[in-house]
Amino acid sequence: ACFGRAAQLPKGTDPGPELGDWECVAAGWWNQPDRLDRPLAAAGPAAWKRATASTAPSVVPRRLPAVQVTHVRQTDNAIRFRVSRPGVPVVVRTSYFPNWHATGAGGPWRLSPNLMVVVPTRHDVSLHFDRSGSEQFGGALTLLGVIGLGGLVGADLRRRRRRGATPGPGAPGPLAPATGPDPEGTAETV
Repeated sequence: ACFGRAAQLPKGTDPGPELGDWECVAAGWWNQPDRLDRPLAAAGPAAWKRATASTAPSVVPRRLPAVQVTHVRQTDNAIRFRVSRPGVPVVVRTSYFPNWHATGAGGPWRLSPNLMVVVPTRHDVSLHFDRSGSEQFGGALTLLGVIGLGGLVGADLRRRRRRGATPGPGAPGPLAPATGPDPEGTAETV
């Protein structure tokens, strides 16, 4: 729930699980169709107008110069494109996550509802998704765990093979002759 922020959500809106400041503002924005033409950014360059959730609807939108975005190439962890005019914000229609990094642009910054916005500083812009330090550390620990598990399984297999090839003391071999008296005299010696 948006604790202490109930006024930001429309009446009758179920706030769902506990949300952060951005989610509360974005949820209120999303639920007001007349506001959808004014995307909200969680952060941005110092020159951008700052507004609270309650004052954002009254901010007069500023018309931006036209810009063409071409040569768009996207993979799972990279986005590249070319702009006709650096300095004009470009909406990147991919879900925002802090691990995205831009080259040739400022940002990316989170844009409502959960997109990204960048401000190109060059004609060619690229965004790439990197793993965080904790993700890399976790991946390294997982790899070490798998290697350790493989070593334990290999050592156990070698131990079992050695034990099966040479019987221990007092253990009969697989073709050991019967010993001791045969009360019925039916045993054959191999």
